[in-house]
Amino acid sequence: MNEPKYFDIVKVRVDAPILKETFRGRIQKNLNARKKIWQLKWKFLDLTLGGLLLYGLIVIVAFSGAIATTRIISATISQKPVLEVSPSFSDFKVEKLKPTNQQTDHQPSTSQPSVAQSIEQDPFKMIAEPATDEIAKNSFKIRILNGNARDGEAGKIKNELTANGFSVGAVGNAKNQYPTTQIYYLAGKNKSAEKVKSALSKYQAETHESNVGLIGDGYDILVVLGVK
Repeated sequence: MNEPKYFDIVKVRVDAPILKETFRGRIQKNLNARKKIWQLKWKFLDLTLGGLLLYGLIVIVAFSGAIATTRIISATISQKPVLEVSPSFSDFKVEKLKPTNQQTDHQPSTSQPSVAQSIEQDPFKMIAEPATDEIAKNSFKIRILNGNARDGEAGKIKNELTANGFSVGAVGNAKNQYPTTQIYYLAGKNKSAEKVKSALSKYQAETHESNVGLIGDGYDILVVLGVK
């Protein structure tokens, strides 16, 4: 005779809660794992967005810096003085003025002997420009150009030199601006140029030997007025 399966029923009744708790535990673990996965995803998304934001800020700052640097360089270039180059006669725009009554270099001063007289007196004597103190101010002709963009300054200097006894012809404007005043003279006229430089003592003038192509036909000295 078989005994009733009482103990099996009891075993089933006892094991059912355990199985239930085990199932709940697994579900909870699964939910916790998924929760951690989502937390990691959100952290990764936050880091990605933060990185993109930081990268965008860096790009904006770099772009702004590049624009500011470009503007500074452009402003510096626009304010930089024009480098002085050796000009040519075609670089100048001459304004013709009415001729003055001053004596030109083609009419030598009566106080100076002529070249023919010097050769006749001593044919072996080297003909050279007299000493600075002996050079007549009206024995050479001057042309003046304005290279500092100050209106009327060339005419003003012409009047001053003319009143001082110099022979000044045409005045005009130079195409370029010059930081310092330049005095160009023909070969052998360096002492005359020094005399003009002394008369323009308020300028920081520099003297240079040149040729008629720059100075101009009929002139011995070209004065280009600079900023100083």
